[in-house]
Amino acid sequence: MKALAWTLGGTTLALLVVGEPRQAAGLAVISLLFGAIFLGAWWFRDRPRAESHADEARRLRLRYSFRDPHDLLSAPHPLLHRFVHMRGLEHVSWGTWNGLEVEVFEYWYAVGSDPQRNDYERFTCVLTPVPATWPDLTIEPERLVTRIPQAVAMPDIRFESEAFNRAFHVRSADPRFASALVDARMIAWLVDDAPGYGFQIAAHRLLAFTERVEPWQTESVLGMTGGFLTQVPGAVASLYPA
Repeated sequence: MKALAWTLGGTTLALLVVGEPRQAAGLAVISLLFGAIFLGAWWFRDRPRAESHADEARRLRLRYSFRDPHDLLSAPHPLLHRFVHMRGLEHVSWGTWNGLEVEVFEYWYAVGSDPQRNDYERFTCVLTPVPATWPDLTIEPERLVTRIPQAVAMPDIRFESEAFNRAFHVRSADPRFASALVDARMIAWLVDDAPGYGFQIAAHRLLAFTERVEPWQTESVLGMTGGFLTQVPGAVASLYPA
C-alpha cells in the first residue's frame, strides 16, 4: 500500500511538471480514493487492536507504539529472518516489567506470494537482555519448526528425554552451552509449562515467542519470558560468567 501511494503521488507530480493537469487531477482522485480505503481498513481492522494494546501497555506501565520505533526487525534472531515472502512487525510496547527490560511486539509473515492463500503466521514476542557471554541458542517447538521454511545450519541437539526431543528442537553453535542450559529441570519446565513457546538467544538478547495472543494476554507471555530465565541453571553462570 505504501509503495502504491508513493507511485501514484510521484506520477501525479510528474504529470503536473510536464503540463498535463487533467491527467494529474484524475490520478489525484484515484490517490485519494486509495487513501480513503487504506484509512478505512485501518480504522475498522487495526484501530481496535491498537487501542487494546495501548490500554494493556498503560496497565503494565510500558510505553506503546503501533509502529516499530526500535528497528526490531534488524535483530538477528532466526524467527525474524525466515525465508518468507513478506514480514512485518507492529504493536510495540517497551519498558521495565518485574525488573526486566522488555520489548513486546507482534510479528507476522507470509510464506508465499499468492494473495488467495491464507498462509500468514502471527506471533507475540518479547525481547529482553541476557549476559553477553551467552552463545547463540534456539529452542523451538517441533510443530513450529516443521512449518517454517528456514536454513538449518546446525544439527538438532538431542537430550535424554524423548518426550522433550519430540516436542522441541534445540540448536546452538556451542553444544556445551545448550547442555548446561537445558538441564533436567529446564526440560521439565519446557515440556510441562511452556508447550508452544520458543526461545532464541542472539546478540545478548533473549527472544521468547508464541502464536499471537490477544492484547490483554500480553502479561502471560511476559511471565513465560521471566519463567524461562528463572529456570536457567546456576551452572550456566559458572561456565559463562557475565
